Amino acid sequence: MMERIRVTHFGLGPIGAGVIRDLTGRGGFQLVAAMDVDPNKKGRDVAEMVGLPDPLGVQVTSSAEEALEVKSDVAVICTVSSLQAMVPLLEQVIDEGLRVVSTCEELVFPWVALPDLARYIDEKARKRDVQVLGVGVNPGYTMDYLPLVLSAPCRQVDRVEVYRIQDASRRRLPFQKKIGAGLSLEEYVRLRDKGKIKHAGLINSIQMVACGLGWNLDRVEEVIEPIEATHQVSSPQITVPIGHAAGTRQIGRGFVGNRECIYMEMRMSLGEPHPRDTVIIVGEPNIESTIRGGLHGDVATTALVVNALPVISRARPGLVTMTEIPALTCLAEMGA
Repeated sequence: MMERIRVTHFGLGPIGAGVIRDLTGRGGFQLVAAMDVDPNKKGRDVAEMVGLPDPLGVQVTSSAEEALEVKSDVAVICTVSSLQAMVPLLEQVIDEGLRVVSTCEELVFPWVALPDLARYIDEKARKRDVQVLGVGVNPGYTMDYLPLVLSAPCRQVDRVEVYRIQDASRRRLPFQKKIGAGLSLEEYVRLRDKGKIKHAGLINSIQMVACGLGWNLDRVEEVIEPIEATHQVSSPQITVPIGHAAGTRQIGRGFVGNRECIYMEMRMSLGEPHPRDTVIIVGEPNIESTIRGGLHGDVATTALVVNALPVISRARPGLVTMTEIPALTCLAEMGA
């Protein structure tokens, strides 16, 4: 029997809570410490905070230093989307000699957008002989890693298209607000222009695909626009009248010269018909793959994090991407 992997967890929001429920429900893992900045969670059993019926015997702390006092193997960080904002915590965790798996979108592939920061993290992790990985359903799987894996039997790839179409009524209220559902078109544009309405990581996905295929992009473009409701749509939390924003359409394009070689489109709106995740590879041979219904963002992200925990130690030390670690599989009872 393999020894259980000891996990220190940071961040008990919806995704972080889902990760804990997932890993404690499988064999092979032991939660040894948990930290969250919310003072109302301090001192309470983690199980109570994540909706588990039985106590885990681990109390939430609001101090990273206190969480890191407990001997552990890997840190799971589910706190922020900004890599720059996560650096202080990341430094502490690496200094303690822990491997890192994080849902930080900008950590999934920061080598083009944030090269100096990526090199800094990579060098620091190498010196401590640990691995650092950013992962999630998107970025981290559906729109970048999956297209690269699907390209493996191709002799030639000329173009990659990825479509992630989501019915946002199935998602949490914060997600629905993030895509502007229910806003007037004027308010949508105002918040979009302030950077408040945006899926973080689409450009990172384009850059990851280009790097994986050996393409040097000359430019990348991104467009974000509202999806206007043509009839009243609703979720359990929001009702959208005709003429208001039902959600967001976000498009990213990557060019080599004047040739558009990567096209990615996300449609996220209430009542979006025919949700799906589709990858189209134009090349030799042509490949098209569709996940009907699409992957649920929260469910898939928590599973990817937990499934990465047993294999990250087999990657090279440093800042690694999904293409540099052993293939993830669902190990339901690892070590049992």
